[in-house]
Amino acid sequence: MHNLETLETGLLVTYRANAAKTDFGAIGHNKGAQNHALFVAYSKELKRRGVMNMGTSFESQSAAAKTGVFNGPGSY
Repeated sequence: MHNLETLETGLLVTYRANAAKTDFGAIGHNKGAQNHALFVAYSKELKRRGVMNMGTSFESQSAAAKTGVFNGPGSY
């Protein structure tokens, strides 16, 4: 995983969306679990930066997944 503190905020938002989308579309348990962990890590870093609406709830992940790309950058 990247050092999240060094990544640009916009890139983190993209990575978060891609991890959310890949988590929801993953067939295997490990792929889903890895992407969910990434989604949570990206969300926590964005929250630490004060970015609004970057929670880890199912609803928040569903919203993020709408703009994500399956297997896109930042996903597992």
